[in-house]
Amino acid sequence: MEQERKKEGTIKKLFISFFMCLSMFTRIPPLIKKWDEEAKDYMIIMLPLVGAIIGGLWYGAYAILSSTPLPKEIIALGMALFPFLITGFMHFDGFLDVIDASKSYRSKEEKIKILKDPHVGSFAVSYGIIVILATYVTFSCLNVDYLILIFIPIASRILSGLFLCFFDKIRTSEYAKEENRKFKTFKIIYFIVFLLGILVLAYFAVGLVSLSLIVLILMNLYCHLRSYLNFGGINGDVSGYALTVSELVSLISLIVIGVFL
Repeated sequence: MEQERKKEGTIKKLFISFFMCLSMFTRIPPLIKKWDEEAKDYMIIMLPLVGAIIGGLWYGAYAILSSTPLPKEIIALGMALFPFLITGFMHFDGFLDVIDASKSYRSKEEKIKILKDPHVGSFAVSYGIIVILATYVTFSCLNVDYLILIFIPIASRILSGLFLCFFDKIRTSEYAKEENRKFKTFKIIYFIVFLLGILVLAYFAVGLVSLSLIVLILMNLYCHLRSYLNFGGINGDVSGYALTVSELVSLISLIVIGVFL
């Protein structure tokens, strides 16, 4: 009886944590508006599912826009802005924070202070404009199966969760706390298996276009490693930075892949 009650409690926490994750990392209205501190630990394993929703809606947006008589430039603009709008620019904000801090060329302690500073510096503004323009230009040039858009947000969020398990956290990070060792091991296995599954599924769905996911993995790892060297750890801002950069580079790689297919 006690085990059944415990199992039901865990299932309930998983259910609630999904909607918590959805409401925190997207602008999609959750069906259940409830915050449970005990369910917070499970939020990270819901990231791939949230990524699947974002990817599905991103591809759906393309299907709708491409069926209209709108100019291709307008369609490209809609596709470029979609991931920023649906996440409320949350990950983009992390990107801006990391750029400001890393480009300050100061000590690690000072960089961490800048990382938490709510003000936006000139470096962040400049690089932010470059990212948005690059995303727009990329969608203006893409000539591959857009089905890959479903998989890109899933893979990037799997990596966010995986690297939060692997790398030391900045002491000011909300993720910087002791956690159950068994649960941490479970999360690592969960993310690795999920990532391998997505790579296989993407290959069968879009063929060699799925190579863009390998590019995404390598770029995401590079961003985390670089941030780790800069700050001596990672946090949510670093995850947002790595996600933003790796998704963009993955999209750009699709142009190259499209040339050879």
